[in-house]
Amino acid sequence: FGMLDVMRVYTKEPNKKDSSPQPFTIRKGSTVFDLAKRIHSDFYTQFTYAKVWSKRLRFSPQKVGGSFALEDGDTVELHIR
Repeated sequence: FGMLDVMRVYTKEPNKKDSSPQPFTIRKGSTVFDLAKRIHSDFYTQFTYAKVWSKRLRFSPQKVGGSFALEDGDTVELHIR
């Protein structure tokens, strides 16, 4: 994946314990907004915040905004209005 300039990002539904086994493949440097648009336009237009699980974060999950940069292997839980 590193040579292809893409990364794998997993999604998780609110109030569910496990993330989806199938990741989304998105370009390196993508943000939470980019992922939200890729899933469905409503996730982008009605976005309020996201929770991100990642090994690089000091506290995981962390509540983040749409401009948060994602990295390979992150798990994202989107919250909308």
